[in-house]
Amino acid sequence: MVGGMSRRFGRDKRIEPLDGVPLTERTAATLDQACGRLFLVTSAEAGLPEGLRLPEHVLLQDRQAGKGVMGGIWTGLEVATTEEIFVAACDMPFLSAELIRFLAESRGEAAAVVPQVGGQVHTACAVYTKACLASLRAAVVADRLEVRKWLEEVEVRYVTETEHVSAGFKPEVLTNVNTEADWRRAVGGV
Repeated sequence: MVGGMSRRFGRDKRIEPLDGVPLTERTAATLDQACGRLFLVTSAEAGLPEGLRLPEHVLLQDRQAGKGVMGGIWTGLEVATTEEIFVAACDMPFLSAELIRFLAESRGEAAAVVPQVGGQVHTACAVYTKACLASLRAAVVADRLEVRKWLEEVEVRYVTETEHVSAGFKPEVLTNVNTEADWRRAVGGV
């Protein structure tokens, strides 16, 4: 998802370079390593920054404007030709292909797989299946846009911090950059 407006960050974080590579490029390259087809979902108002070097992708606009993360997940699920999708925010500098594969392999029969690490539920770094679509669509249309609340309506496999760490992942791999302070920690290597 690349449609945020970076309000808390103060400038377009999608193009902020970390080790010389813009955040959106870093995330897209990681997704390209682990996923079959890359969809970049953006809002009409945010668009996609020019000049990014991205792997082959399909650019999508949110099905309904102003619906945030829920709208982005809905858009991705609606157009996907696969049973499941992996959703990631574009501002995750330490996301790894190994983590994406681990989460996908953790699904079992669940409709979604969401990491619950560091006291947070990471809904913008998760696996969602077509089984989520009807309740997701209904929630978005009704303006019930809190992802964690909507997840109460579907079968979710929460990957705990213990599982996450036992699988060899540091909690920091789920870092996303929302503020200047987040950025300073990321630049400092967390």
